[in-house]
Amino acid sequence: MPANSKKAVNPAQFKPGQSGNPNGRPKMPEELKTKLRQGASKAVEYWLELAEDAKAKPEHRLKAAEALVSYAWGKPIQQVDADINAQAEVKTMTLTMAEKLKLVQEAYEAAKATKNE
Repeated sequence: MPANSKKAVNPAQFKPGQSGNPNGRPKMPEELKTKLRQGASKAVEYWLELAEDAKAKPEHRLKAAEALVSYAWGKPIQQVDADINAQAEVKTMTLTMAEKLKLVQEAYEAAKATKNE
């Protein structure tokens, strides 16, 4: 192709200033939302049982613990200490598996107490 020729324009290509998705993301059907909400309590029960199951693999118990803690209290905030004139230093809080399992145990006990009320 000669250097001074223009590229062929693709008729399906978006024009400048025009949205590629003018109608936005499709809405989730209410029936599906309802089914997902109904299944959520089963998922939480499974995570609680798995976190307590001494026969389960530690990594599976840990993932269940992380899910429970994340949904109960939200994921921990990671603070970033940054100087715009220098490289950023990231500080994160890491918990040992024992600390995470302790948090899960506390969440489990709280959930049991709430359920029995």
